[in-house]
Order: sequence, then structure tokens, then C-alpha cells
Amino acid sequence: MVKVPIKLVSWDEITEWARVLSMKIKDSGWLPDIVVAIARGGGYAPARLVCDYLGISDLISIQVVHWPSTAQVAEKAYIKYPLSVDLSGKKVLVIDDIVDTGGTQYNWLRNT
Repeated sequence: MVKVPIKLVSWDEITEWARVLSMKIKDSGWLPDIVVAIARGGGYAPARLVCDYLGISDLISIQVVHWPSTAQVAEKAYIKYPLSVDLSGKKVLVIDDIVDTGGTQYNWLRNT
């Protein structure tokens, strides 16, 4: 069995992190056209908050699977239902709530 270190966070922490991230994005001068939430782990809630803070109305989600069933780990993260939206020419912000191997973003970007 693989043991994954976890940190439980409060809703207040999530909203504060989303607010701070949004401020950093605004301060950078770069504003995304669309936000992609990584669903299943909990990336949708912070993605929605960032959209609210930045005034972005385009929010979509994809499901990236690391755990195909209880207590089993997939060899590589994979996209369960591929995205069928053309993001050509769009500034895209991908938001996930979990960072461990980096496999989620790598696999999503490689497949789009």
C-alpha cells in the first residue's frame, strides 16, 4: 500500500489561498481567458473562487485519475474524459488542489 502524505485544510485557508493567488495573477498583468479545474481531488472549488476573484466567466473541468479504485494507484495519471474544447489562442489557467508528482498537469498539457 502506498502512503501519501496529506494536509487537511479549512475552507478559510482555501478561500484565502485563492484570494492571494488571484492578487498575484492580477499583479503580474497576465489574465487568463479561461480556467480549467482539475476535478475529483477538489480543484473545482479553488478554481471557481479564482474565477470569482478575477471576474472570469469561462470555467471548465476535466477529471484526471490517479486512483482508479480504492487503495489502487494508477501507473500514470490519465484523463478519464478528454477535453473537447478548442483552447487554441486562449490564455489558460489550470488549477488543481493537489501537488505531488506533477503528473496531472503534465498529462493534461501533453494531451491537449
